[in-house]
Amino acid sequence: QVIALHGGHSYDITAANGAFGTETAPTTFVCTGFTENDTFTLDHSAETLVRDRVFAGEGTYHLRTGSTADRLAFGGSFTADDTVNGGGGQDTLALNSDFLVARLNADYTGDNALHFGNQIRSIEILGLKGGYNYDITMADANVASGHTMTIEANGFTIGGGIIDTDNSGFGVHDRLTFDGSAETDGTYIIDAGAGRYHLIAGGGDDTFNFGNKFLSSDRIDGGGGDDVLNVTGNYGSANHHLDFDAALTSIETLTLGGGHNYQVHMGDANVAAGQTMTIDASGLQAGDELTFDGSAETDGNFLINCGAGADTIAISAAAPYSTIRGFNFDTDKIQLLGTESITTVDTVTSGTVISGTLEDDLVALFGTGTANELGINGAVLFTPDTGDLKDHTFLIIDGDGVAGYTAGHDYLIDITYTGTMDTTDFIHH
Repeated sequence: QVIALHGGHSYDITAANGAFGTETAPTTFVCTGFTENDTFTLDHSAETLVRDRVFAGEGTYHLRTGSTADRLAFGGSFTADDTVNGGGGQDTLALNSDFLVARLNADYTGDNALHFGNQIRSIEILGLKGGYNYDITMADANVASGHTMTIEANGFTIGGGIIDTDNSGFGVHDRLTFDGSAETDGTYIIDAGAGRYHLIAGGGDDTFNFGNKFLSSDRIDGGGGDDVLNVTGNYGSANHHLDFDAALTSIETLTLGGGHNYQVHMGDANVAAGQTMTIDASGLQAGDELTFDGSAETDGNFLINCGAGADTIAISAAAPYSTIRGFNFDTDKIQLLGTESITTVDTVTSGTVISGTLEDDLVALFGTGTANELGINGAVLFTPDTGDLKDHTFLIIDGDGVAGYTAGHDYLIDITYTGTMDTTDFIHH
């Protein structure tokens, strides 16, 4: 049923469970004729059967809904005076979704920027309709402890009744600036459409879904927690690739979707000192290719999960050791800085290494004058048989043209692999 609330008045409605019937269709409150002096207070928190939908106009709103999947649609006039509490269920607060009166929609920037404070509670989806710009700052209380809020900029629907509305995602000229850094115990999922993004998340394990829409001008700061950036699309050419140099901070995992080729370039600041970023390309198929350049990294680590296609991996000898999983010496390549070719390869299957003294142990085993001295332009696959890193395999590669292993000058990779290593597995940057 649709309940039309006319402008020029204020309304205070408290409804018991089942007061609007037990039908599966929602109860829809239409307030699009409200003026700025009108107020709608709704307490339907006891409801367990019927969904609420509110189409807001101007004025002030205090909305508290029940345990169903409620939809609260505002235009461009949501203000610091409004409060919403979705109660239980999967509830949506939609901005610029007032299709009934299009003039009510507007950018949320400048003086109209949103600083939510504590005024929204128990909202699981914040829907942002395309065609507008948004500047949004969240408070810690907006997402309850252990709960998740999805920021939807890739299109959403408010349906299930007499009045349905599709809300298109962002276009190329739309912009979202989002600051969720105050969040300490909840998480965000951000679904990006086209457009431009400056995103800061909080202390939770947040997820950024960009599909094929990521641009080098976008900025993402994952904050604390274990944060994931998901990208799926053809980023495999010089004119269309993933250049993260200035784009990513505090992202722990980059996942690349299968069915596409990727060229990925990382900057030194993408991984903080002593931290690790996982590059998960395990979903790439036999015909997919990954070219990964992490050679600018000096003080962080990469863990790279290769796919089934032909991958080319470049890292820095100056960085702490990185990890590559699923490398295939018959199809994949290690890309090195400099111009010298690898001319010898070897395998060593005995020795002791301990995680706390790894570099010193390797110098003792492969340093200048040792029995297994790393040769000039040489590469060694080393599997220790004692110590807490036994059964790991390390790929050690000459990086400075000087005999003997030297930490910070020669390449060190913890690797799992298939195939047989030979000198053609190494190419120049």
